[in-house]
Amino acid sequence: MRSSWKCALAIATCIALATAGCSSDNPGTPAANDTTAAATSASGTHSSKTTATKADATGSADAADVTVDKTGWFGGFAITVDKATATPQSTTATSQGSTTAVDLELSYENLVGVKAPPPEDAYLDVNGSVVDVKFDDQTVAGFGKASGTAKASVKAVGSTADPTKLLDAATLVYGDTDSNQTKIPFAKDGTVTSIEPRGIPVGQTLGGAVKVQLTKAFLWPSYQPGEKDKYELWIEFRADCVDCPGGILSYTADRGTITLTTPTGQTLPADARSPWSASRVSSSSNVEGAWAVFLIDAPAKGDYTLKIDFTGSNTALKVQDTTTITL
Repeated sequence: MRSSWKCALAIATCIALATAGCSSDNPGTPAANDTTAAATSASGTHSSKTTATKADATGSADAADVTVDKTGWFGGFAITVDKATATPQSTTATSQGSTTAVDLELSYENLVGVKAPPPEDAYLDVNGSVVDVKFDDQTVAGFGKASGTAKASVKAVGSTADPTKLLDAATLVYGDTDSNQTKIPFAKDGTVTSIEPRGIPVGQTLGGAVKVQLTKAFLWPSYQPGEKDKYELWIEFRADCVDCPGGILSYTADRGTITLTTPTGQTLPADARSPWSASRVSSSSNVEGAWAVFLIDAPAKGDYTLKIDFTGSNTALKVQDTTTITL
């Protein structure tokens, strides 16, 4: 298993989900379904068969394949397992058991606006045994789609010596056990465990001498180790000084000046994973396309209060205001 790009770092400058549509043009309509629980993908088309193939020097004559057609979400991508094939690689069992090659056909959709490799922080779970998976090397354009492949070699012991039963027992798992995992089972009746990113309706303008407009917002699970059942709320904003006479007066905006209060009363500053850190806002300098990121606990539901608290170069002057964001 090879470690993949970490979501909060890899998308630091250009995050935008394919579920876009949460702008000031229609601030009251969510851009995507609220799908934050496990089991978020339909089983799709599913078929299996045993295929007779000519035996060669490496393996047996029998193989099995299954059309999986199930989708999960991880690391800024929608990942679909299209098809899985199991091919016995040894006709002679050893003390370790024979081996079976598992080949996966995958489809990727990059949900962020930056070219990136699909996540590889994954393994195959076969009846509780962890099997390393090797992915083909590629990158996918921002908002782009691509096909890919992955391979694994499984010790075929007991029931999994049968290629069909092996595929029925296999699940592709992304992420560590202490993070928000995505699990895509190959069995027909297996349910995907994943959390679908979703757009959050915004478009509010707040402030006074400095006007702040919330332009986009998205909620998705944290994929970082140790952050199971935590979410990242990404809020894009712009800030313009509308009352900074003579270009002399300016205001400081940084992570500590934008906070989020949860429904339980916890107040959070913008997290260090925010790609934006600090800016000076004046008549000649504005902020545009900046992202503030907040790490919040599950269930990530209810009304959250966003507050700005900017201090002017004349420290007696402040811009303070709040607005409500509903998740």
